[in-house]
Amino acid sequence: MKMLWMAVALFGGCVISGCGGGGISSSKPPSVSAWAGTYSGTLNFKGCPSSTSCGGDVITLTISDPADSSHPGEFLATITASGQDSTISKSFSGNGRVLYAGAAPTGPGTMSTNGAMYLSNGLSYNFFMSGSGSSTSSSPVLIDKIDAYTLVLTNGTTPTKGSAYFGTLTRK
Repeated sequence: MKMLWMAVALFGGCVISGCGGGGISSSKPPSVSAWAGTYSGTLNFKGCPSSTSCGGDVITLTISDPADSSHPGEFLATITASGQDSTISKSFSGNGRVLYAGAAPTGPGTMSTNGAMYLSNGLSYNFFMSGSGSSTSSSPVLIDKIDAYTLVLTNGTTPTKGSAYFGTLTRK
């Protein structure tokens, strides 16, 4: 009889708290865009004499990168941006394209990829973005640094890095 009560108690405990089946979840973490985020830094749109930032306008740039509904787990190559040029007190918006449209890879590791950005609203900042990032953990490898250069269109359509370096934006 004592064994019967122990079995009932054990079974009842499993019904209430759930026995088994609680092991490691096989669900994947949600996909994250490698580019989406807020970046800040100074950009000198006249160009810097070397690859060292030379001051300029204080820029905050927020990049949005929507999910690609036709390819689950990936993102669109088309990005949008909004931001503030604090030096001249002007806000701006714009759009661009990035070469890497997949989800941010899992760490540890590094990644680099390129894109182009066209900003407006009283400003005319068009620049080539050389993005890079790294992670020493298993978190996603995000673009955490954007080096901005002049934008040159090859054959009128292909964004290419020009010779003038503007500066660097880093992820906040």
